Amino acid sequence: MNTLFTRTCQRPLLLVMLCLAPLPAAAFDADSDFMFAAGLFKKQRWQYAADAFEGFLNQHPEHPRASLARLYLGLSLNSLEKYGPARTHFQTFITENPDSRNLADAQYGLGECSYYLKNYKPAVEQLSLYLKDHPGHNLNQWASLLLGKSYNALDDHANAERVLEPLIAQKPPIGILADALIALAGSKQAQNQTEPALDLFQQVVDLKSAAHTPRGLAGVASVHMAQKDYVKAAEIYDRVVTEFSGTPVAASSALNSGIAKFQSQNYAQALTTLQNVPADSSASTMASLWKALCRRELGELDIAREELASAFAAAKDTPLAAEILFNRAQVEVLDQKKDVAAQMFMDLADRWPGNSRVAESLFNAAELKMDAGDLPMASRLMERLQKEHPELADDPELSLLQGRMLLNSGKTDEAILLLQKVAEADASSERKTMQRNYHLIRALYKGERYEDAAAAYKKLQDRFEDPKWNAYFGAIALASRSRLELEQYDEAIQLADTFLKLEQNPAKAADALYGRAIANCQLKQFQQADADLAQLMKDFPDDPQTWATTLQSAEIAWQLKEYAAAARFFKLAVQRKSEPKLHLSALSGLAWCHYRLDEFDQAATVFQDIAETYPESDAAHESSFMRGVSLRDAGKKDEAAASFLATYEALEKTAQESSAPNADRYLLESGRNYARLKFAGEDTKAADAVWEKLAERFGDSEQLEGILDEWAYVNLQAGRYDRSDEIYRRLLDKFPNGKFAGQARLSLAESDMQANRLDNALAEFIEIAANEDYRAAEKEAALYHVVDIKAAKRQWEDVLKFGKEFAENYANSPLAPNVGLLYAEGLLDQQQPKEAKTTLTTLRAAVVDGQLKAEPWTERIWVVLAETALAEKRFTDIDPIAAELEQRNAESRFLFQMRDVQGRRWKTQPNPDFAKARDYFASVVSDEVGKGTETAARCQFLIAETWLLEKNYQNAVKEYYRVYLNYAFDDWRARGLFQAAGCEVLLQRPEAASKSYKDLVKEFPGSELAEKAKAKLDQLPPGR
Repeated sequence: MNTLFTRTCQRPLLLVMLCLAPLPAAAFDADSDFMFAAGLFKKQRWQYAADAFEGFLNQHPEHPRASLARLYLGLSLNSLEKYGPARTHFQTFITENPDSRNLADAQYGLGECSYYLKNYKPAVEQLSLYLKDHPGHNLNQWASLLLGKSYNALDDHANAERVLEPLIAQKPPIGILADALIALAGSKQAQNQTEPALDLFQQVVDLKSAAHTPRGLAGVASVHMAQKDYVKAAEIYDRVVTEFSGTPVAASSALNSGIAKFQSQNYAQALTTLQNVPADSSASTMASLWKALCRRELGELDIAREELASAFAAAKDTPLAAEILFNRAQVEVLDQKKDVAAQMFMDLADRWPGNSRVAESLFNAAELKMDAGDLPMASRLMERLQKEHPELADDPELSLLQGRMLLNSGKTDEAILLLQKVAEADASSERKTMQRNYHLIRALYKGERYEDAAAAYKKLQDRFEDPKWNAYFGAIALASRSRLELEQYDEAIQLADTFLKLEQNPAKAADALYGRAIANCQLKQFQQADADLAQLMKDFPDDPQTWATTLQSAEIAWQLKEYAAAARFFKLAVQRKSEPKLHLSALSGLAWCHYRLDEFDQAATVFQDIAETYPESDAAHESSFMRGVSLRDAGKKDEAAASFLATYEALEKTAQESSAPNADRYLLESGRNYARLKFAGEDTKAADAVWEKLAERFGDSEQLEGILDEWAYVNLQAGRYDRSDEIYRRLLDKFPNGKFAGQARLSLAESDMQANRLDNALAEFIEIAANEDYRAAEKEAALYHVVDIKAAKRQWEDVLKFGKEFAENYANSPLAPNVGLLYAEGLLDQQQPKEAKTTLTTLRAAVVDGQLKAEPWTERIWVVLAETALAEKRFTDIDPIAAELEQRNAESRFLFQMRDVQGRRWKTQPNPDFAKARDYFASVVSDEVGKGTETAARCQFLIAETWLLEKNYQNAVKEYYRVYLNYAFDDWRARGLFQAAGCEVLLQRPEAASKSYKDLVKEFPGSELAEKAKAKLDQLPPGR
């Protein structure tokens, strides 16, 4: 409340006295100005009075009435609620006029301004000094009120009561009395002195004043609210709304009544009450928040989302906006839009870093990102939370989330250690106890610490099996699987039975059924296992684990030598043809079960099926062999003999003992296929041994070159590049001009290229491309690499030369479009943008029409097209090109390059728009793909340059330093440092400029800018 505004009636006496004082004739104009200002003050024309007094002080600073004018200026500004400048003038008046008869007014005004500026500590000092120096002054009671309220604001309730209680005892005017009673009640309430607070609020009610009674009632209701007596609170708030409608207190009471009803879970009633908050009241935005929360609890998520969005827009950048955004995020979580929710939580933390919701928002965002599998982002959010809120370092909930993140990151041992500490910590609720132990059990199970997992479950078994904790029933299933791993099969079955009895969601039954089926098999309870497997196939036919469990059940029965049960389960698993590995295992198991059961004909049929269905598999030779064995044991000797010939050992023996012309060929082919399968099975050692034996066996044969070529090639395909290179060198040593020499040289050159030995690789590629004896495919690949390396080296003239050669010789090559793009870049570099545009337009049309398959690299066509438009100063063509690229792929990895072109367009075009250019450059600098690249370094430099062009040297110098400090490209760093030094000169900071020039000379002695920096140093003032 602005108390001076209500007491201006005391000011005219001073003005009248001033008017009666004799005036020197020479001072008439100045005094006229003063009296004019004083007249405005008397008429309460505060702004005019303030302007007039300020003008008087500017024009007549030495006038005898200047000090008085300053006092009145302070009073006028105070009445305008411009407390900051008013306080300054009061302080000046007090300093310059310590003996003035108006000192009391100034001292009071000073304290009042500090109070309204919420500078409570100085307000206490100033108001206390005023009361001490001016007892009996007409503003003493107001000062006592503001002093008491200041103490309250500082949580110094003892001093607040010391001031307010005597004030109330004086029975001041009703306005002061009501405020004092409310302030004292607030002090009592803050100290949990409920009954005294209620009594004081009731005294306000008993004043029976339309202005103050509703405030007292609202205070009484607030006490009940604090006591969580929401029904009583709502009843009193409703009384205020009914009996005092139209008042500000009625609006806030309607809001608080709605909140009270919400807290008592009467959401529909709360929503109805909140509708009564006037749309034009200050409580309207807060009411919108609570209406949305009611909608949320009533399951009306779409309406809740809309109302929260409207409330958020109305709240703008206030702390209430942060609260609304927090609740918007919670609505999105309920609606399973977790990515949206996570972003909202992150936005809140970024926009309101000091808000009380930040820690919880970062926590929630990290948890949501973790659940979504984005562990890097979750980790960054967690690191930020720990950095910005070190007070939470030991918070168990934070540690719990860290443990879960470690678990999801595969750091199981670390997760266990942390989660054990969390589980041992005191929990404030049973829910937290359950949650912590549930995640500990998860970690222990994943870490294969099955004894510990089972023990952790056993400790809280009664709680976990309580239906109210259905969210943690998964712990029962994990305990069952732990008992299974511990070979405690009866316990595993009992726990699985418990889980299946409690869990009401059929979709979650699979894990328990898997474990129970396995446990039943281990106990030879095959009929029960049959039932579990049948239910799995009925309810979860598409779950791979269903079939894995069926196969595992069969394998257990096999190990137990229960071949009939095993055959039954293997036959079930054979139905899963969509999983070749599982299908092959099931066929193999079924075949062996038939064999063990002496069902030789059936065994032979299944073994043959394996050999024909999976001829490339590791089991093929065995199956062919076992087909022979089965036929033999069935008495079918001739058919058995034909099957035995399928094994590699048989072929090798035949090759050694036979002179038949085809023996070597069969040996070679069987050996090659064996090696291929071993490579496929990642048994590279065994495969290499066979290749070595083949190379030795055919060492003097013309077939050796083919063996070496394939041997090297399969190593290459397997990613064993060193081994591949070794074999290719062996090939070149033996067959330097052989038919596979070109492929060998090409592969070795590619290895050099991958190892960044570009000069060696380039020389080899050029020779390969020019060798007429090599195959076209090898020469084509080599020439493509030549163009690619030349482009990487920015040797654009050579790009044009070799690119033209490629186009002439391999126009139909799949690589021709790639070369065409590089060729266009070369044309652009050589100042031929028109020709570049022709090539790029053709490539673009091919992609758009589907003649050229759209791949990530083809998106750069649009970037170079934009570069061409920039080179030709077709500025308005650039944004449509960029829009087309973004329309084709909004996630393109080349978008940051396009933003670079767009930024340079706005920087260089006639009538440049430097702000827009900076926006584009900034998007490049922060782009996830582009940040840290040389393109980003250049854009950072261009940001600085736009500020320089605008002669905003302060911003320019900061951005140039970013180039120097944040990037790894020395050329750009040197340029950034040089330009920063220049800006320091323009900012008349020669010492800073000198340091930057010296740093440039020291760090970049080979840069052409080093000499320029030395020259600049000589131009600086001496001693710098």
